[in-house]
Amino acid sequence: MFRKLFQAGLLVGLVAAPMLIQPGETIAQRRATVVRHRVEVTRLPRERTRVVVGDREFFYARGVFYRTGSKGFVTVAAPLGARIRVLPIGYLTVRIGAVPYYYYYGTYYRFDPAAKVYTVVNPPAGVNPPPVNTLDKMELVDGRTLEGTYVGGTKSTVQFEVDGAIQEIPVEQIISIVFAPPGD
Repeated sequence: MFRKLFQAGLLVGLVAAPMLIQPGETIAQRRATVVRHRVEVTRLPRERTRVVVGDREFFYARGVFYRTGSKGFVTVAAPLGARIRVLPIGYLTVRIGAVPYYYYYGTYYRFDPAAKVYTVVNPPAGVNPPPVNTLDKMELVDGRTLEGTYVGGTKSTVQFEVDGAIQEIPVEQIISIVFAPPGD
């Protein structure tokens, strides 16, 4: 049950990017693939938005942009000029002087108050990407929040590494898992 919900993206309310793990694939392999912006998927997330930039069509969902590919869809770097109405969960605000930029997963956005949209822009000159949390977070029904690394699981348990020790947590004890953005 957990694996099906996890693969469908239903169990995790806040996902930085699609983290659909294929049989035999590890989280580390998936993260490395997502960083290169070349993940192929057969179906788009249900809550996607169609985005047109110039004469090119993209789809956008949860901070990730897609183009039509040979086997369905492929993730791509955010196209400059793309406009979205809502920033993805987990974005950071970066101020350059008095100008706010919004940063998420390697992409900078600026808000256009007249159109009420966020536009993908080039990174501000001389600014390094902000530091991001590199740990996954798991919220439990007893009120605790664990920070560590998701390392796998079964349909009834999740393995989560915290401070070098792997804990096996029953699925019924988990409210949510929030995956950290992939590292470089």
